[in-house]
Amino acid sequence: MAFWKERLRSRKAALALGVGLFILAIAGVVTYRETRQITTQAFINAPVITMRAPIPGVVALPVGLQIGWQVVKGEKLGTVMADTENPRISELTGLTAGLVSQRNAHQSEIESINVQLAHRRKELVDQHQRAGVQHVADVQGARASLAVAMADLERTNAALKELQRRVKRAGKLRSSGFISPAAFDTLKAEEDQARAAHRAAQKAVRRAKVILVGARQGVQIEGPRGLPYAVTRSQELNQSIADLAARKSMLEKQVAGIDAEIVVLQRELGKQSQAQLMSPVEGAVWRIDTNSGGAVARQGSVLQLVSCDDRWVEAFFSEQDATRMAAGTRVKIRLYYGGSNEWDGEVASVRYGTGRVTVGQYVVDPPPEVMRRQLPVRVATARIKVNWGRGDTSAPLCNVGRSVEVLPDGS
Repeated sequence: MAFWKERLRSRKAALALGVGLFILAIAGVVTYRETRQITTQAFINAPVITMRAPIPGVVALPVGLQIGWQVVKGEKLGTVMADTENPRISELTGLTAGLVSQRNAHQSEIESINVQLAHRRKELVDQHQRAGVQHVADVQGARASLAVAMADLERTNAALKELQRRVKRAGKLRSSGFISPAAFDTLKAEEDQARAAHRAAQKAVRRAKVILVGARQGVQIEGPRGLPYAVTRSQELNQSIADLAARKSMLEKQVAGIDAEIVVLQRELGKQSQAQLMSPVEGAVWRIDTNSGGAVARQGSVLQLVSCDDRWVEAFFSEQDATRMAAGTRVKIRLYYGGSNEWDGEVASVRYGTGRVTVGQYVVDPPPEVMRRQLPVRVATARIKVNWGRGDTSAPLCNVGRSVEVLPDGS
């Protein structure tokens, strides 16, 4: 009996010792942790990016997309198909139709100008040929007229010389009484006529030479003064062709401008008919506001993403502990529950205020345990930049929203 009582006392003593050691261990851990920690009221925060529908319609998301889905920048995260009456589509369709009609009118005028240009260019070739033929004919005719005038000048010159010789001889005969005064006067009148004919022949030669020079230069001397009809018509055709070509060039530039506007409108029309949702950041799906097949209004929220590249730590602590925190203070960051990762951080800013801290509109809400641990009186809030490296990008939601503890650097 005494044996069993002694044994029972030994067991109670051992149990008491074990409980005592456990309590001491817990107390040591707590004391160790409390002395090392700057604060446990901290969590990993990140910007929340809302993916909004640029058009009203029905949402189609990738199969299997769910909260925590990791995304890369530029990744297609869904499509919005317009299935409702979109006033912008009607407006764009009307504008496009108007531009197409204007383009068709310009194109028809261009085709008409092409026909006119072809006719005028053909006529211009014909007029050039006619002008060449006319020029040759005019020069040949002028040369022939000059030859006739020269021959007539030689004839009248010979006739004049012959009459002058006869008048001189008749004058001597009249002095001797061998010819009557009447006969001499008749011969003298013939001389005057021959002289007048010779002068007329000289004038005709001079005019024929002028006509030949004009013919060689393509100038019409006889008849209406000016250029031959073929030449003047060619000039008119050249001016008409230049005017038509200028009009065509202007229309072609207008058509090119209209085509560019139509491309822009069609691109916008495509966007209004179907819009792609592309991720602007590398991160993870934080919330799904509109599921596949659901209707969404213009600028309605479809998804929310968190940016893994822009994370920081938001830490709250009393003003009493603020003396250990200042901008530039280097710290260590560890997950409060689980995980062995440790990151280097640096306090970027510290702000003070009264009452509970309210986080921004476009960032992650603190986890419940942090909200419970917030101090109800004067508090300080630190924003801590962290060198995350690449080791935790595969963690769910990149650990955004998880509680962390902030420790002094080197602890």
